[in-house]
Order: sequence, then C-alpha cells, then structure tokens
Amino acid sequence: MLPGVDGFGVIEWLKEHGRLRSVPLVVYSAAEPTPAERERLRLGPTLFLTKSRIPPHEFEERVINLLNSITTAEGAVACVH
Repeated sequence: MLPGVDGFGVIEWLKEHGRLRSVPLVVYSAAEPTPAERERLRLGPTLFLTKSRIPPHEFEERVINLLNSITTAEGAVACVH
C-alpha cells in the first residue's frame, strides 16, 4: 500500500515525465491484473507477477533476468546472482 496514491497513480506520474516513461517496471501484486489494468500499468519492459503464484526465489530470478536483459542490450556488464 502506498500512502495517498495507488500503483496506477505512480505509473501515471511516471508516464508524464519524459525519460521515465520507459523505465523497467515490476508489478508485484496480490491480485492478477486484468488486461485493461496491465495496459494502464505498462511502461518500458514490464513484468507482471502475482504474489500467491511466485515463490521469492523465482521473483528474484525474474527481476535479475529483466535487469540483465536491459543492461546487456545497452552494452553494460550483466548483473550476477
């Protein structure tokens, strides 16, 4: 829970600020987002993960893979874990 704003509000704010529109995003939610919610929440590379369906080690692995895909695409050194 975010004080005074929900995740949709955060994403709307990010979309309004040029360079932030394409930041990688991990949506880690208790409920599975609907297709319409997924579209509202999508920024740059976006992962949608549901808390009850993904164990912590898989969450970590997917986030690291997302970061690796971004950094190696930009010619940077990949993250290790």
